[in-house]
Order: sequence, then structure tokens, then C-alpha cells
Amino acid sequence: MTYPRVLTGSDGRPKARQAKSRVGETDDALVQHVARGDRLAFARLVERHSARLMALVVRIVGNRAVAEEILQDVFTRAWISAPSWQQKPGLPHAFAAWLSRVATNLEIGRAHV
Repeated sequence: MTYPRVLTGSDGRPKARQAKSRVGETDDALVQHVARGDRLAFARLVERHSARLMALVVRIVGNRAVAEEILQDVFTRAWISAPSWQQKPGLPHAFAAWLSRVATNLEIGRAHV
């Protein structure tokens, strides 16, 4: 399963008119939108966390192609899990930490296969 295709403008980025309203939102707020099927909110989460997660996974696996596959799996799980995400009051980076843990666990799982 893959996560949904994001509607983009001519520059390949999420449509600016709708994406602008999502820029300042917290991860928890974006995840709530994703839980309702909001693809632009999902695109914002992917944009917000991709570079950091890619750096983490490449550091662990040492291979960019494998890291890209793992990130695809991480964000697929984020899309699927959004409806059950529980907001963590007082922990503003809980979603980012969860994504990092999912990425690490997926890498560990691949290493043992």
C-alpha cells in the first residue's frame, strides 16, 4: 500500500492556496486532518519530517535507496495510523519521535530478515 498522491501545483509542491493554512499547524493538528483524509496535511507532515528521517535512516543503513524504501513504509504507516493517533499534551514532538521510532524499528526488522 502506498500513501495517497498529493495534489500539486506546476512547481511540484502541494497547492499553495490550501497548503498555506497548514504551515503553522502543529504535528498533532496535522495528524487530526490526516485522520479525516486530508492529503495536503499529510503532504505537510511528509515535507516537515522527510529530511530529518532520511538523514537518520541513511546513517543507520548506509544506503540511500534502502532508506527511501524505509521512509515510504514509515509514511504509509503514518497515514494508516493517523485515525488512532493520541495527542500527547505537553509533548510537542511526540509525533516526530514516533516517526523516528517507526523508522528505526523498520530498519531493525530489515536487518533480521
